[in-house]
Amino acid sequence: MCYSGNLLRNNKNYEEAILSYRSAINFRPTLALAYLSLGDCLAATNRYTEAETVLKKCLCLDGSKVKDIRSHVAAKKSCMLRLGRMFATIGKHQEAVKVFKSGIKTDESSSQYPL
Repeated sequence: MCYSGNLLRNNKNYEEAILSYRSAINFRPTLALAYLSLGDCLAATNRYTEAETVLKKCLCLDGSKVKDIRSHVAAKKSCMLRLGRMFATIGKHQEAVKVFKSGIKTDESSSQYPL
């Protein structure tokens, strides 16, 4: 499901990609990469509030039972960067700074992503 979403997103067919990523999340609720990609598509369609919710949900995902912890952690870090960048793009500079600072602290402590 995620792969078809990627093809759709790459072709800028965001609405169909959004459906594909939501389906992937339905089947694998801890798949951080699906949340990251869904957030990207929502932001690309100017649905920033939804994108914020999805990206923040990604940051809270438990990776204790995932098969590929490295990909999971990388996707969560990317979610944090995307969230900060999105905030900066839409003029929410204080929130962007908060997210980026949180990312620095998280990287230093290697703990869960606080927000």
